[in-house]
Amino acid sequence: MSEQFKILVVCLGNVCRSPLAERLLRMRFEQMLGDGASAVRVSSAGVRALVGDPMNESSAAELRRLGGDPDGCVSSQVTSARATEADLVITATRDLRSRVLEEAPRALKRTFTIREFAALASDGPERRRVSGAADLVAQSVT
Repeated sequence: MSEQFKILVVCLGNVCRSPLAERLLRMRFEQMLGDGASAVRVSSAGVRALVGDPMNESSAAELRRLGGDPDGCVSSQVTSARATEADLVITATRDLRSRVLEEAPRALKRTFTIREFAALASDGPERRRVSGAADLVAQSVT
């Protein structure tokens, strides 16, 4: 089996937005890829994480409403190593993107706000078709 494609989702405290996005992305990959979902690893972290705290109850309720499971979700701190090792880093805001890049400048070409990445992933006529997430990330910097 080939190496996993690693996605890191980052917000401030890692108890609301990023763990919700992490779990939703995992669900979506499972729906889209079935057994192939194991080729993608999605995790989340915070730039000022409430380390060890569970997902915020409002976020957990929304995740449950959408068919997901918040059990076992625990906040963790983003580190330079985690951001640098990720194939794709998605942040909630531009400020958070800047904060991640202060810690991990080598992740520049793989770090996007969620809006930036959504625009890259859209199938507009100016975009070429891509074969996967790694191709999309590589294409975004060319």
